[in-house]
Amino acid sequence: MAFSEYQTIEDVIKKYPLEILNERFLQNAEITLPDLFLDNLNFALKRKTSHDNEYFFTENFIYPFITVCLEKSCKIAGLVTPCNAI
Repeated sequence: MAFSEYQTIEDVIKKYPLEILNERFLQNAEITLPDLFLDNLNFALKRKTSHDNEYFFTENFIYPFITVCLEKSCKIAGLVTPCNAI
């Protein structure tokens, strides 16, 4: 069965012996997310429909994370970021 044919997480759990843990990835880190990141992430999540290509959705979902990581790593390294290079 293709992964896209599973309708819910519960359907996947019935098929595979998975355990779901909800805990913070970084236990003691305070993380502040830019509004633009949250806006882009919410847009990607609302955009998903049953007719969307799985790869298209995955790229739209991952893109906000990549851009925030790129911005932060460029600032740490003292490099010019794509946004302010224009």
